[in-house]
Amino acid sequence: MTVDNDAFWEGAVALAIGVSPRMQQSVDVVGYPMGGDGISITAGIVSRIDWGEYSHSDEKNLVVVRACCPRSLPFFCLST
Repeated sequence: MTVDNDAFWEGAVALAIGVSPRMQQSVDVVGYPMGGDGISITAGIVSRIDWGEYSHSDEKNLVVVRACCPRSLPFFCLST
């Protein structure tokens, strides 16, 4: 992400990311679905953990898929 004025970052606090979720763990999911322009929040059970390409950055990274999810989405998983 880039911004026109670096003052944008003043006071910003980094998000603490915890340990990766486990298979069959309940998770709350927060992210931006492919093709969407707004944040999505949902809950589910982890059904797969893999490496995949993030749609927003074209970088390969950890991908966690929750049960009943129609496609792999880049998101942060927060343990419940």
